[in-house]
Amino acid sequence: MIALSVGAVEKALQIVGERVFRPQALWHAPYVERCTSQLRGALDEREQSEWGDDLMQPAITLGCVLTYVHEVARIDLATWPRLAARRVRAEALPVFAAYCWRVERAVVPT
Repeated sequence: MIALSVGAVEKALQIVGERVFRPQALWHAPYVERCTSQLRGALDEREQSEWGDDLMQPAITLGCVLTYVHEVARIDLATWPRLAARRVRAEALPVFAAYCWRVERAVVPT
């Protein structure tokens, strides 16, 4: 389960990297579309997978990944209601709030 979460965030990082480090005129749409498709595939699998409510490494990783995907890569998690709820629960934890870095929306172009 951690591998799927890490795979999802890797694709989100590539999407963000394309937006941040290349001028918009040079964005390669097929590359971004492929990364988005792969990211969505990983999220589809995570949505269907079973998990407990324990706060172990897979849950911590998933919470961090979902926050990054939602806030930085700007992928709407409404398609994955269980994951969206998991993100909200993770962000409500005091330890998560204490260490979560919030990105300014203006930093990442759309």
